[in-house]
Amino acid sequence: ESIEARNRADSLIYDTEKSLKEHREKLPLADVGTIEKAIEEAKAALESTDTDRIKSTTEALMAASLKIGETIYKQSQAAGGGEAAAGAEPSGDGKTAENVVDAEFEESE
Repeated sequence: ESIEARNRADSLIYDTEKSLKEHREKLPLADVGTIEKAIEEAKAALESTDTDRIKSTTEALMAASLKIGETIYKQSQAAGGGEAAAGAEPSGDGKTAENVVDAEFEESE
């Protein structure tokens, strides 16, 4: 259980640092500070042998790292909102459904 908690924390630290580096300029400074603090706390917990501390700091880091995804999602929605307002219907894959041809087909046996 301790090894699993350590591996999960280590992986989350790595992924969060990578995402933060990639998207730092898009994030509010308060969120950057919160995420960096959570990373440092998780790293400090990894140096201890307290599995519960590792788990709790990993959960805190996960919650903080969600802010990266939320911010990127909101920005992509704001950028994509112009297409929907222009009359194009968004399809399930994020593309517009302007030139869709509806067709029927039968499968032969």
